[in-house]
Amino acid sequence: MAALSALRLAPLFAKMLDRFFGDGTIAPWEMVYSLGDRERLRDLASGAGFRDAHVTIDVKFARYPDPDAFIAGATAGSPMSETMAEISETEQDRLIGEIVAEHSHYHDDDGLTVLAECLTLTARK
Repeated sequence: MAALSALRLAPLFAKMLDRFFGDGTIAPWEMVYSLGDRERLRDLASGAGFRDAHVTIDVKFARYPDPDAFIAGATAGSPMSETMAEISETEQDRLIGEIVAEHSHYHDDDGLTVLAECLTLTARK
């Protein structure tokens, strides 16, 4: 039995980046999460000779006490880093503030809770 987990791109975050930078901005990020498609994952497993593929969806979460620092770090360590570097620090702060505000329903007394959808494939060789 083999297993593989793959994260899916958060649609709200993606929409915010496209809205700020223009349609298609997140294309490089979509590549990072390209295994987050159930049928693509099944096709890859089948093509690699696996059988009895079974895909489930899980939701994972992490909590960050400083939401601004988390969003700044997430964008700096992503395919968006070059795009972010091209805008002023004021614009970066504004974008980060908008993203944090847009996720306000995920804030609690301990910070920002970030949800991540994850596909898990199990199969036999």
